[in-house]
Amino acid sequence: MSSLENNLNSQDHETPDLKQLYSPGDIDHWQNPRNLGRLTRADGHAGGPGPCGDSIWMWIKVSGNKNHEVIDQATFISDVCIGAVSCGSALTEMITGMEVQQAMQITAEMLREKLGGLPEREHHCADLAIKTLKDTIRDYHEKRAAGWKQLYQQS
Repeated sequence: MSSLENNLNSQDHETPDLKQLYSPGDIDHWQNPRNLGRLTRADGHAGGPGPCGDSIWMWIKVSGNKNHEVIDQATFISDVCIGAVSCGSALTEMITGMEVQQAMQITAEMLREKLGGLPEREHHCADLAIKTLKDTIRDYHEKRAAGWKQLYQQS
């Protein structure tokens, strides 16, 4: 049994049980992250560290035209922090298939609701994921406006 499973199944009252601190959605997205990894030839990407030192990086591929842009694929990488990984996973799942304009309207509160809640001490992870999404979409818009820049940037 792994240390993670031991901690999840622990009845030891000295160590807080993760099942008491985190929602089933948090734990599921942490143990089985969706869309984890770097996306090659991304239309937009951004990321970096948050105030606590955790980091989230995100990549998106977009299709459609200027009036109907859809996020076809979204991926992320993050630290091992349960909050950051859970938020990155849930957010990329939320935005896949969504119009870019609609994705820009997602809030940290909506992300926390998708997960079934986050401990208050992890709320900054949802904020970081949303900031990363908005920065990624801004990068996409900048690249679209000046397509020649894509030739000089790593994808």
